Amino acid sequence: MAERELIIGSDFSGARGARDQRRKIIALAATREADGCYTIAPNGFNARVLASPKQPGWTAAELADRLITGGPARVVAFDFPFSIPAPLLADPAFAARVGHDGEFGSWAAFNRFVAARLPLAPPLDFTPLAPWRDKTLWQRRATDRAASAQPPLKSVMPVLFNMTLLGNALLAALAASGRYRIRPFDDRADRTGGAAVETGPMNEVIEIYPGITMRGLGFRGYKRDPVGAIATALAYCADRGIAVALDPALCRFCEEYTTVRPPGRDPDASDALIALLTAILHREGQTAEVLPPEAAALRSIEGAVWGLR
Repeated sequence: MAERELIIGSDFSGARGARDQRRKIIALAATREADGCYTIAPNGFNARVLASPKQPGWTAAELADRLITGGPARVVAFDFPFSIPAPLLADPAFAARVGHDGEFGSWAAFNRFVAARLPLAPPLDFTPLAPWRDKTLWQRRATDRAASAQPPLKSVMPVLFNMTLLGNALLAALAASGRYRIRPFDDRADRTGGAAVETGPMNEVIEIYPGITMRGLGFRGYKRDPVGAIATALAYCADRGIAVALDPALCRFCEEYTTVRPPGRDPDASDALIALLTAILHREGQTAEVLPPEAAALRSIEGAVWGLR
């Protein structure tokens, strides 16, 4: 029998301290028992969720280490922007703000630079990258416009700035391990006998956005109604022949766990479960990049959010 695959979905945060990261970076895992058949159990990867209810998550460094050394997951879905707009990557003045000589030109160069200046281990120090805290840089990628998502470098309500930069430090660690390909940047194909053949690691890391997943289901108030959002997403999977056995205690946790995010509360665990269900749908071929055809050339630079097909 083939080894069962692990599928992971994670909410994210750019909080500076370890305590706050463990309150906000909630990650959940499902085991793929067979084609279209998944179990979300309270043990293994998910054990810490119920064992530490006040800090049920991970630091970014802990999560990276677990994903690398604990056996790779087949799909990992993260809720943070993987890249920034192409005009910023092509702008030498943008790069010069933080001491980089010449334009970044590519996501890989940007990613390496950020990772070199922002160690994963908390407490985080964003000082070397602080010159990018500028409202004029609140620009959106093509996929952000298509998904109605916020600018990756927005630094107030919500603070995507920290998430984008810390997320890139995490992606750099996963890429360096050689166990994951960061999509779509690492989508490589060799041609053998005229046919395209995928190369590199099979395990995928994808960018998702719970808002675009839930809008695809016609459910817009997902943050105000975690119970309804979870039920709707599970029903969608079932309608497509995907069986998801969710442990009742984990389900209650995802329905009830919130943290404070002005002006209200943030259902981090519900977001993590939506991320996981999106990752499951991705594994079953039920997702697509949220990117208009005319912007396809930008995908390898700006990245793309994955939503329902």
